[in-house]
Amino acid sequence: MTIFSPGLFDWTILALAALVAGIANAVAGGGSFFIFSALIAAGMPSLEANITTAVSLMPAGFASAFAYRSELRMMSGRLIPVMVLG
Repeated sequence: MTIFSPGLFDWTILALAALVAGIANAVAGGGSFFIFSALIAAGMPSLEANITTAVSLMPAGFASAFAYRSELRMMSGRLIPVMVLG
């Protein structure tokens, strides 16, 4: 098991990638492309980078669901079968 220990340069790259990813997700989505690539470039193993990326996007998913709750309520009859099958 390797321990991920980023230096100052790595932290700077990761912070910039997080900023760009946040902007990209706010505009059109796809911010995980920047985060995952930055974590790999900083030396994090790919499995841990993938897990970190997925977990870091969960709050955005919850916030989006909360923001669109009225629209989701109107479509709940159609969404439930898709959620069960997916």
